[in-house]
Amino acid sequence: MDLSLPLLDDAQKVSFVFLPEGEDPDSLVKKSGAPAFEEMLKKALPLSSYLIEALSQGLDLAVLEDRNAFIEEASPLVRKTKSPLLRDGLIERLSTAVGYKNSDELRKYFGFPVLPPAAPQRPSGFGNQRYSFGRGYDRYKTPRIPTSTGRSIPPKADAPLMALLRNFLRFPQLALEFEGMLAEQLSESNSPVSELLFKVIERVTHEDESGHTLAQFLADLPGPADENFEKEMDSARSMISTFLLEEGIDSVIRKGLSQGQILQTPLEAARLECRRILLQMELNRVEVQRRALSTKGNLDDADRKVFRDLMQLDQDLQKEIKSIDAGINDILLRKREK
Repeated sequence: MDLSLPLLDDAQKVSFVFLPEGEDPDSLVKKSGAPAFEEMLKKALPLSSYLIEALSQGLDLAVLEDRNAFIEEASPLVRKTKSPLLRDGLIERLSTAVGYKNSDELRKYFGFPVLPPAAPQRPSGFGNQRYSFGRGYDRYKTPRIPTSTGRSIPPKADAPLMALLRNFLRFPQLALEFEGMLAEQLSESNSPVSELLFKVIERVTHEDESGHTLAQFLADLPGPADENFEKEMDSARSMISTFLLEEGIDSVIRKGLSQGQILQTPLEAARLECRRILLQMELNRVEVQRRALSTKGNLDDADRKVFRDLMQLDQDLQKEIKSIDAGINDILLRKREK
């Protein structure tokens, strides 16, 4: 066990078989035949089970001091584990063995970051609507795996959502561009800010008495390089904020408008920032799905494939987020130079 932990990757599995005293596989097969040896292999202990069984020998895990000794013995073994899937699974199993309600306490003790919560879910009232995904988003649809407990995970703080709202109020066309990604990430959220994000989309597509929409007005806007762009944009901002303020949505909207006025983020930087926020939410969700896999115990081939897909997705998302960060920095640097 001590030798194998640093060598295992996520697609590998180690089990333990204990032969009768004085026997090795060759002598056992010669003496009892291959079927008897194969039968022993079927009863092999998975590494996670053996680790707990070996470390808990002679200890009473109901006793505080014995629990502490158990965790101390496990600590160097967990820390040397290179496979993220195996490491998460071991931490979950160890937490269960010592009676912890969740694994966060052990995860921090062993020196690993606590896994982030799931991204917020879509607000009520949008449950059955269909949305098209933003540009290139199909590449990043995470395999969905139900958690073993079935419990929903609380949403993150509203700071990223406020950044989205700020950008949507400054450039309402972005609400339409990211409608699909937004619907995917914010399903069943009870956050008031996520409700406002969908309210912006609703207002951008709302038809007035003449059958006109703000979306049509936005589609006819000149490009950012045009001298009339900011003037026309101000008209669109005024329309969307007036709609929302008339409905009594006051403090949060005014805060978003104020932030946009102060920051003066260019359109392309705002577009990149929106995409980065939504991809980061998906990256957080990947971590949650990976954690759900690790709590299942023994994984079949299909589970292992999903895990490999999640790892690849993680790398792709991080790569694009890094590229977006560079793009935003480049835009803001050019803006300062002007």
